[in-house]
Amino acid sequence: MPGRDVGVFVVFNGDGTDGRAAWDAKDLINRVVDALVPERPAPPGNPTGADVDSTAPDPAPSADPALDSYTGTYRPARVSRTGLMSVEGLVAGVTVEKDGERGLRTSGLSLDPDRPGQRWLALGNGLFRERGGQQATLAFTEDGVLVSSATPSTAYEGLAWRQSPALHLGLLGLGMGALAPGALVLPALALLRRSRGRTPHPPAARATRAAGAAAGLTSVAFAASLAAVVANGDAMMEMVPLGSPLLSAVTTLGTALLCLTLAVVAGAVAAWLRGWWTVTGRLLFAVTATAAVATTSMLLHYHLVWLPFT
Repeated sequence: MPGRDVGVFVVFNGDGTDGRAAWDAKDLINRVVDALVPERPAPPGNPTGADVDSTAPDPAPSADPALDSYTGTYRPARVSRTGLMSVEGLVAGVTVEKDGERGLRTSGLSLDPDRPGQRWLALGNGLFRERGGQQATLAFTEDGVLVSSATPSTAYEGLAWRQSPALHLGLLGLGMGALAPGALVLPALALLRRSRGRTPHPPAARATRAAGAAAGLTSVAFAASLAAVVANGDAMMEMVPLGSPLLSAVTTLGTALLCLTLAVVAGAVAAWLRGWWTVTGRLLFAVTATAAVATTSMLLHYHLVWLPFT
């Protein structure tokens, strides 16, 4: 409040319990300002006061012909692009959708953990005002950047469809989901063939199936270790600069999966060239190879493998 020579600056070094640190910081600022300037009217959406969200009037809407161009997925501009912390880009995105003819709806932008979604009314020229809530302001620049008065220290850049976190998570999920069964199915098929006394496949074919089974088992272990790392954002922020056996396990397993993928792809090509297995068997193994490629492409993109692959 420049007119009163009053300013409040709150710093915190973690997400807090249930990710409430940013919202609690806003609460603290409002409490301090209210104590220093008691005659100041409480701002709409003040989490320390009464529930004024329902009584705060919505701004007068204005038509925005570029409304459709604002929809899509955004990510924080301040995110790693060359290291392990780039994995934050998978979970820190903001989704913008159209809400009627003069509004937008966002998710992932709200500081309030109890209200993850927000609705906005257009004011014109790329400006929007929140309906109820904090009465925050949202703005879109001509070069596709999203900014909000609720989080003024962070800008969000628009993503092309191929950069979408949802797409990347889908590729990881589908890839690992298709790889994992191979850890049991491929060895089971080999045992079944042996129990029936059939002629063994060539050593190269058996090695290829073994690589597929190992890739499935490695993908399960990788998924479990990665989930353990990203489950706690504060702990992850410590692991990257300080190191951790768990973090080392992620990159070790990621590198192993990359090497196994090379073997699986080479084996899938050889299976068709040399006529290994039945046509159905070759098709299923081709699916395994495709799943491995999809998975490792995401591992490389998010630097979840050792150098020199990153």
